[in-house]
Amino acid sequence: MRLGPAAALTICERLTSVVASDLAGARFLSSVDFSKTRLTDRERVYRVMLLDTISMVETVMSPDVTLARLDLVVATRTDQNGQRMTTGSDIHDQVLRELAGAVEAGLASRGIMRAALSNNVALRLVYANAYWGTVVADFLANTVYHRREAGPAGILESLRSQRRLSVYESFGGYEERRARVAEREGNWAQALSIWARHSGNSEQVAVERRDAISRLWQAVVTGAGTAGPRSCLDTVIESVHRSGTSAGPEQKLAALQALEAGLSTTTGRDVPSMLFRLRNYMLMLANQSSLACETRRLAAEQEQTIGAHVLQPEDFHWLLDYRLMLVQSTVNDLDWGRLSVLATTLEDLLDNYRTAWALLQASANEVSAAEAAFDQSRVSIRLRSAVCQCRSFLAATGNSGDLATTVARLELLEALELPAMDRSRLFGHRIAALLRALRFDDALTLSGDALLHDPSDWDIFWIARSAGDWVLAHPGAESRVAVDVCAAVESVATANPAQHEGLRGLIAREIGILRMTVGNDRKLAREWLHAGAASGTSGDRSRLSCWLAFLAQAHMVALDNGVGARLRASMGSPKSSLVREGPQMDAQVERIDAASKALGDARLGDSWLLAARLASPY
Repeated sequence: MRLGPAAALTICERLTSVVASDLAGARFLSSVDFSKTRLTDRERVYRVMLLDTISMVETVMSPDVTLARLDLVVATRTDQNGQRMTTGSDIHDQVLRELAGAVEAGLASRGIMRAALSNNVALRLVYANAYWGTVVADFLANTVYHRREAGPAGILESLRSQRRLSVYESFGGYEERRARVAEREGNWAQALSIWARHSGNSEQVAVERRDAISRLWQAVVTGAGTAGPRSCLDTVIESVHRSGTSAGPEQKLAALQALEAGLSTTTGRDVPSMLFRLRNYMLMLANQSSLACETRRLAAEQEQTIGAHVLQPEDFHWLLDYRLMLVQSTVNDLDWGRLSVLATTLEDLLDNYRTAWALLQASANEVSAAEAAFDQSRVSIRLRSAVCQCRSFLAATGNSGDLATTVARLELLEALELPAMDRSRLFGHRIAALLRALRFDDALTLSGDALLHDPSDWDIFWIARSAGDWVLAHPGAESRVAVDVCAAVESVATANPAQHEGLRGLIAREIGILRMTVGNDRKLAREWLHAGAASGTSGDRSRLSCWLAFLAQAHMVALDNGVGARLRASMGSPKSSLVREGPQMDAQVERIDAASKALGDARLGDSWLLAARLASPY
């Protein structure tokens, strides 16, 4: 007897309600096939979907239940000759024996595989109407098939709200399945990182993602032991950080925002510290992408809670990280007044921490030795480097006194045994300080040497920047080093471009100015400058991004107007040209004027473009 849709829905609702009320542990599990292979080999697709469904059985069970035995009842069909279209042999070969592969791929839990390998699976092939369980399953399968209609959708949503139903996509939805399997296996860090990166395009997936992340964070905080929650957080952050070159800072930031939202709703002693640590990393990514609103939001969140962390010694290094990240946030905002205050704060922090270090590490007569040892520490190196960066940005172009002190401090730091990342950062600060001190020859010589020692992406930029400033400061002069830098940097940028879009744009800008001058190739220069102008100028950008877009446009106009007074007249004032106006733009105008005067006093020509470059952080 065939039933109409309304009658079938009524029966399905009653059947599932009876099962849910009479069997407390009953769960419904469904796989949905979105592939087109069912049109050519329907039984093969049926068996693959059966494998997918069995693989996920353990994920819907209570965590304290161990799967020891599986009774598998499969409804099969017969062909016109009465032969089964799927046999017991088919299921053993194409379903049960494939479970090991599903486990290795993270698509099945190990409990289900152990049951299969121990021959603890009882298999029965029956007609769909022969057993009450297969009858319920048949009605539920039809309801899931029509899930986009109002009636079926209501029944399924009711079952979901009772945590009775889980629906998985077959031939897809693998990330969600891996996350649920990882959760079942107790690997909460892996489950969190998968959910964080999982991007579904439906509201249902978004809700499931949000609920899963909140549930997992609560499990981490309450069940991972004393040190476990923080270790788990570090593992999740590391997993997102290493999520491949295809995921840029903004994609990683989106994943961390999902983790932040879930952790914010979690209760536990470690949650405030974990949130502070997570937001630190998010602030770093927001700085890299120059996302103005997100940077300000994160800074405001950190400032609200910083007082509670000051009293926790184990949180000190995270507080220090935050203060150091504020340097880049402030530069991104072109707020030189605030940067000056921050530089003084960091210098005071450095002095006070040196004293505390000495008192904690040594007796009274060994304080001097302990203070000297502090200068070799990671904390000292990071603080001193940040202070030098601030002072280099703040010093007016041509102010040889302040800049000479900064360069000397950087040289002392570079003499230490440092990791490659720190050495690269110090190299950039030193080049920037030399250029603002109008020591173009020294900067170019230092860059020529660095070109021979496996330079990083940021090293490549500063090497090219020093060559670009040199040729602008010495119009008509020739430099073998500048020519070599142009060829080498162009080769590297073409063969192995920088991963970060904004940095690629800066390097392209420098190659363009070199091609325009030492290369004397206006066509190629225009191509590189156009590539530089097109990078990193969309979305919610910081004042620095807007300024760099203005500067990139100035380089383009310089091709046709020269680099001096005509260019300045053509570009107008940054204050009127930039999207974000205000006192920061007034300061930029003053910095260009100061750089122009310094260049004139040094008899280095009337290069408005060079003055604008020297006024720029990058």
